[in-house]
Amino acid sequence: MAIELVVVLSNSQRSPGSLSPIYRLAAVGGGAAIVLGEAEKVVVTRMTRSRGKAVFLCSCGGRGRAVSLEVRQWLSISTNCFHARALRKAFELLVAHFRKVSVDALLQRYTALDNSRTLATAEKQVFYATKSHKKRSLFAVLCAGTWSSVGIRPRFGKKGTKRRQIMRASCTRLSFIDHWMCKHAKAVNYWCAEARQAAEVAGGVGAPAMVEEADVILADPLGRRRQPVRSPAAQAAAQAETDARF
Repeated sequence: MAIELVVVLSNSQRSPGSLSPIYRLAAVGGGAAIVLGEAEKVVVTRMTRSRGKAVFLCSCGGRGRAVSLEVRQWLSISTNCFHARALRKAFELLVAHFRKVSVDALLQRYTALDNSRTLATAEKQVFYATKSHKKRSLFAVLCAGTWSSVGIRPRFGKKGTKRRQIMRASCTRLSFIDHWMCKHAKAVNYWCAEARQAAEVAGGVGAPAMVEEADVILADPLGRRRQPVRSPAAQAAAQAETDARF
């Protein structure tokens, strides 16, 4: 984690984000959160301040998988998992690397690391982090001052009597019953649709969506099959042909 944060804070060339063939790691939001992929599982950990104390929180739910992050933050108690402990250790290494006297001095220099300074809004900000060992994209979503981790997973859709496997965004927050239809998953699905549409406008119909990494699997298009997006030149030619008919 410390190496990834140093790369992001120093505006250096980003690391590939792979700890092993299975484990992945990437910093998003300028270092505000760390996304960790463990096989097909994804969690996001962050640092914030509560009552003047540094608190390290993780979306995995702690050892019992049922820890409320809101309660932990209100009590100024960090999550009891190795993700949060690793982030705390990374902050200690950052203090030594940047030659600061304390974590408070580090946060004054790099304010993006402190999530308590982020203005809580209802707007959902989607950040692409990395991809899993199966090339499925992993995301972090910031909404109302809270980070959530979202991964792309296969889901069986039903159309008539035929069943087919489609790729959809799935949120990992423990407080949601339907992880496919929560606001974070919907935001990622919309982000993937916009990325595909932008790729078709730039490279034509069938052009792959270029993200930060190649061969990454995004969520499948939503709803009905959209009409192919034509380039401005193709649209102008079609309009000229229509005008010529009349």
